[in-house]
Amino acid sequence: MTHASRRPPGQTPTAAGAAGNPDRFHEAFSQFPGGAYVCAVSDAAGDVVAEMPVGVVPLALEAPRVLLVLHTGSPLTGLLAEQARCSISLLAQGQEDLVRRSAAGQVGGEGTWQHSPTGLPVVDGAACWVECEVTQTVVDGELTLVSANATDVGLAANAHPMLSYQGGYGAFLPGLLSVAPASGPEPARRVAELARGPIEALASELRVECGVFAYEDWHTVSVAVANHSPAARRTRLGYRIPVIPPLGIQFVDSPGSGVTEEEWLARLGTASQTEAALVREQLARVRERGWSLMLDGPLSVHDLDQLVSDYTNPEHTADDEAALLAAIRAMAPYHEPEELLDTELYDVISLSVPVRSPAGETLALLRVHELPRQASGYEVHSWISLLQEAAQSVEQRLADERLTLTTPPPT
Repeated sequence: MTHASRRPPGQTPTAAGAAGNPDRFHEAFSQFPGGAYVCAVSDAAGDVVAEMPVGVVPLALEAPRVLLVLHTGSPLTGLLAEQARCSISLLAQGQEDLVRRSAAGQVGGEGTWQHSPTGLPVVDGAACWVECEVTQTVVDGELTLVSANATDVGLAANAHPMLSYQGGYGAFLPGLLSVAPASGPEPARRVAELARGPIEALASELRVECGVFAYEDWHTVSVAVANHSPAARRTRLGYRIPVIPPLGIQFVDSPGSGVTEEEWLARLGTASQTEAALVREQLARVRERGWSLMLDGPLSVHDLDQLVSDYTNPEHTADDEAALLAAIRAMAPYHEPEELLDTELYDVISLSVPVRSPAGETLALLRVHELPRQASGYEVHSWISLLQEAAQSVEQRLADERLTLTTPPPT
């Protein structure tokens, strides 16, 4: 019996293979997620010498060993040959600036380092670190392979590791993409997949952060992010924001979420007639316009991000929740302005538009952050148009797939 050979999925034959098509080779390997690591030692003067290794591979767990891949001839490989020990730090969400500086050969700086129990430099705030003793070094052209025993480790509490994937960096947050279908393609996850190209293009064009936010149990959750903002201090991937007026306004009365106007307004809690009237006006404006906007207010973007980050922590305290709710209330008047005049200047914190199923259900939101300050109303309207075009392109893909929403109502 003769068996026909089977080609692996997605493979197309090439005359020269990977060596003749390095771009294709790089594209394929960019699909392999990896950590964002920093390897470091101290020199004789006590200064830290560090670099981002090409790769870090755990080799065994019972007798823990690590394989490091470094650039041959770098200052770090020279010191490793002398000292035979080093540290490896796995960077955490929010340390993207360190990645940028590392890529430019500027690892470190004031406040970057703390020390392990034996005095090795490790990155302050890293998701974890490992002390290593070098056992063997092999030079292979431009790369040096370093085999080492792991002698000590440290784990940070509630720190999410940062991953490298498809040429960029982001956070890994288990479970946040699972927003509930009983069967078939999961709507929010599918929106995130289909929106990858549009949000990446928009983030690159505007030099901003653009993300996908899904509904999950009275929260909006950031499930995908493309960040090209030169000023961003952290990525908002994984943020959980409570659906409390005026937040989550575009999920109100969407059959997929089950959030009714009455229930949403009730979550406003004890409020004055003025506050309640303002929220109803904001809801009416969003329904008419089809987009949602938040302007700068009494709290800085940095402070707001920190409050949301603290609340997102699974072990957040009652004080963390109370602080965020107070901030939401303080910022409420700065949502959904009555009008945007082309000649006036605005500081926009965020701008959102819905992605809807063919049946009109709000599956997710496309949202931009890190927009330029003091933008004219005309420019803000142009951002809205671009964001709506991105949402429409995702909706068209959803329509082509005939995606149906199966997410159950909140409990």
